[in-house]
Amino acid sequence: MNVFRRVFRFYYEGFRNLPKWGKQAWAIIIVKGILIFVLVRFIFFPNFLNTNFDTDEERGDYVLEQLTNKYSDNDTIKH
Repeated sequence: MNVFRRVFRFYYEGFRNLPKWGKQAWAIIIVKGILIFVLVRFIFFPNFLNTNFDTDEERGDYVLEQLTNKYSDNDTIKH
């Protein structure tokens, strides 16, 4: 039998035989995980490039400028 199928059946049988409170606990954990992901993704990491630039060329130019011009001409790297 395929390894992936054996692993899937292992977890499937384990979750199928959980008591009712165990299934409810897993449902709560999954819902909380999805909510946390949505909050972090959309509140803390908005899509900066799509909101500030209209075309892919402008976005590419901005990213290239940020990557290549890390320090201005007057700044020096101090070790």
